Amino acid sequence: MWLITLLTLCCLTAGSCREAPDFCSQDLNLSIQPGSPIPIETNNPRVLKAARYSVERFNNCTNDIFLYKEAHISRAMVQVVNGLKFMLEMQIRRTTCRKTAHPSLDHCDFQTSPALQQTLWCYSVVWVIPWLQWVQVPVLRCTDFRLWIQHVLWTPVSPVPRSWPQLPDRSTVDPNRGLRQHNDSSTVQLS
Repeated sequence: MWLITLLTLCCLTAGSCREAPDFCSQDLNLSIQPGSPIPIETNNPRVLKAARYSVERFNNCTNDIFLYKEAHISRAMVQVVNGLKFMLEMQIRRTTCRKTAHPSLDHCDFQTSPALQQTLWCYSVVWVIPWLQWVQVPVLRCTDFRLWIQHVLWTPVSPVPRSWPQLPDRSTVDPNRGLRQHNDSSTVQLS
């Protein structure tokens, strides 16, 4: 009540009463909703670090004798949720480094032998809480790149854009037992 009295007094003494701006009705950028994922540059250092966490998780959960490394990040989004949640679409490729040597992936070259080359298309969610130095990869789905391309090329075009092709699930993870790969090992899913 005292605020209204003070404002009235100020208006009377100043001679004119202009309406104060209403900050609640200002135009907002409605294309970005609070808490919604937003696109982020694929070469952002945080995105590259999140991709590396995904690849390390993949390497720890598969029985391939060679390490894989991120080859290309095609799309990245970030969401602020008690930290940062990165959603990545990327290609990973088999390297010449064996798992038993445990080298840094930065020093690993991609396989050049056609018999050993393998490219996987992956979708990953990496949740980072920097102030706790905590990282988790709750979602990591990878499929053989050739199957992914075949799926994209032979799937009829839909009027609704697809954010990620739904491929048949061929592997599952039991938290108590780890990764289970099916015989064709074309898809690896970690969750």
